[in-house]
Amino acid sequence: MVIAGSASANRVTLVATANNQSILLPVSWSVFKLDDNKSPPTPVAELAQRHSGTVYLPAGRYRATVTQEKIIKEAIFKVEANVDKTVTIALD
Repeated sequence: MVIAGSASANRVTLVATANNQSILLPVSWSVFKLDDNKSPPTPVAELAQRHSGTVYLPAGRYRATVTQEKIIKEAIFKVEANVDKTVTIALD
């Protein structure tokens, strides 16, 4: 797992679901900071083979991408200072 951030990082929980329930199957996660102008963009955090996980990110706007076999879904989210965040992405 790659952890981004500093002492002011906030906890972000990533959860993959199907039928409104955690899928409990391995997926891969990549998190990108939206104001990163690198091409191709570099992930600020990655989780491999986990249906859920926690990363620590500083405040800002991000895109989380989850991949399970041939299914790829993503969500854009905002992390606010001193606030824990849960990002849920439905694979169905």
